[in-house]
Amino acid sequence: MFNEAGVREVNEYLADSRNPLMSELKRVVDKYGTPEEINAKARAAGSCNALMDRLQSMGSPYYQDLQWLIKERDKGSFIPISQYRRNVFGSAADQKYFDDAKAVTLEISACQYFPWLIKEA
Repeated sequence: MFNEAGVREVNEYLADSRNPLMSELKRVVDKYGTPEEINAKARAAGSCNALMDRLQSMGSPYYQDLQWLIKERDKGSFIPISQYRRNVFGSAADQKYFDDAKAVTLEISACQYFPWLIKEA
């Protein structure tokens, strides 16, 4: 059963400027922004351009390697997976079913593997 008086009382408590919970929440929002603003900042900070700028500004040893990878990618130095499959299986690759949902991937977020990846590339 809906209790209008109870809802009004909760709203008054939440809106009360002396409420310590709300004053702390307001302080956080004033400092960092609304959830939407925080999420937008996080998306922007996680963009490839922002990450590359950050690597460059911190003098990361990986920045030049990433620049090289980008240049090689743009030159077409790397083959697509379909070509790799044809290289391995020949024309039979066109008749094979590959379940990409179960593909093995290389997780390189741990940067200790990055020099190895560059050497292989």
